[in-house]
Amino acid sequence: MSSFRLARDLKIPKADANKFIDAYFTEYAGVNQFRNNIIKQAEELKYVETIKGRRRKLDNINNNNKTVKMAEERIAVNTPIQGSAADIVKCAMHKLAEEIKIKKLNTRFILQVHDELLLEVEDKELLEVEKTVKQVMENIIQLKAPLNVTIQKGKSWGDIH
Repeated sequence: MSSFRLARDLKIPKADANKFIDAYFTEYAGVNQFRNNIIKQAEELKYVETIKGRRRKLDNINNNNKTVKMAEERIAVNTPIQGSAADIVKCAMHKLAEEIKIKKLNTRFILQVHDELLLEVEDKELLEVEKTVKQVMENIIQLKAPLNVTIQKGKSWGDIH
């Protein structure tokens, strides 16, 4: 997010937004290095990939128009992160569906929103489903950082948000 947008969204002076962004990248220098590496790679290859190899073409990553180039750079940085999260949750859903079938559970998938899964679970299956969901989702892929799953229960999605 640019300092202009941050200032607008938070209704703060642009100078304060600049200070915030500078402080963030000072504290988390690895984020800026990651960002720069992804953009450089995208400029060379004209695409980026998710963790499972899905590609997003970036035909305008080297565009001379700064606005167009910056938009492509945002896509270049965002795609490996959000696209990989989507890859992970899709793999987890597939594996969970298999486990539910193998265990002959009456649990049903209701909704998937980003990295959340909403399941309809019978009370008698709750502990088994919780254990299965946590085990599958936390181990569906091995990363340097752990995948930690939080399970919430309620009569509706609204109850847990």
